[in-house]
Amino acid sequence: MRVLLPSYCFKLPRLNSTTFERLWQARHLAIGDAFSPSAALADFGDSPRISNSWIERKVFLNFFSVPVKGPRYGYNKCMLWRACFAFLVSAVSAQPPLLTGLAVAQAIRGSTLDPAECYRVRDAAFSRGGIRFYLTDGYLIFGKPIAGRVATAVFTAEIEGGDAELLLLPPDTSERRSLASYTGEPNLNEHFSAGVLVFTDSTGEELRKSLRERSPEMGVVLADSWNSVTRNLAGSFETRIALDFLSVTPSPGVFFAAVKGKRLGNFDVVFDPRNEEQVLIGQTTFRDDRAFFDTWTSFRANSRSEALAPPSRGFGGEL
Repeated sequence: MRVLLPSYCFKLPRLNSTTFERLWQARHLAIGDAFSPSAALADFGDSPRISNSWIERKVFLNFFSVPVKGPRYGYNKCMLWRACFAFLVSAVSAQPPLLTGLAVAQAIRGSTLDPAECYRVRDAAFSRGGIRFYLTDGYLIFGKPIAGRVATAVFTAEIEGGDAELLLLPPDTSERRSLASYTGEPNLNEHFSAGVLVFTDSTGEELRKSLRERSPEMGVVLADSWNSVTRNLAGSFETRIALDFLSVTPSPGVFFAAVKGKRLGNFDVVFDPRNEEQVLIGQTTFRDDRAFFDTWTSFRANSRSEALAPPSRGFGGEL
């Protein structure tokens, strides 16, 4: 015969099957009673999450019960509650701190480049929305993680023999005409000496696949030269970085590059799958002591996998 201990139903941290098995083991070690977490979990099917907030009452009816016969009843009851209390304290204390928008914003404002994550680059390439980047020869340094994820990088070809190239062919006549009106050519084929990258997509992971040779000595030089510029540009995307990093649903991420062209000067490249027109290239100019942004070209990405339908705006759930 078994008797149920009082106050058997209270809120626990979210438990997966591994954590739940540990809880049953704590019971077993406390009172020496047989336990079977697999049988207890059978009612929950194959779902990896046992319960989002409350453990099923029937499991507690079984878990928080002890044999009523025998001289060790009082001892068993005491030891069971001690084991449960110790487990709950450890489970709650082990929960990671909640990541907030304020924490992400503070991390961005204090972000710096990481000298230990500087690499010599030779013949690396990647593309975003039909824009192709070729990093022929130079150095690339990543920023330190922001909320556990890298969101910035700087490439420089300002070394002897260094070079990089950006290539874009707009998909329609009107956009080629627009681009030509600003750059003199219907297609964009620009060699550049430096670029600051801000991203919340997979750019960092893709670049790392082609990087082998570390150069921490050059990293110290680049970090000292580019920290303030990178921090300022990342700050311009503070809201978007926080949104993507804190989103409860997978985010396609944004990519931005501030490019120092050898012929066209400084200009911006943006690829954002959330926009109606995912690709945008333009330049900040000054006329009559006022700043303007000239949009050279903007259009929908060619690849359907990169051109996502713009979701409804909002936080949490659907974005």
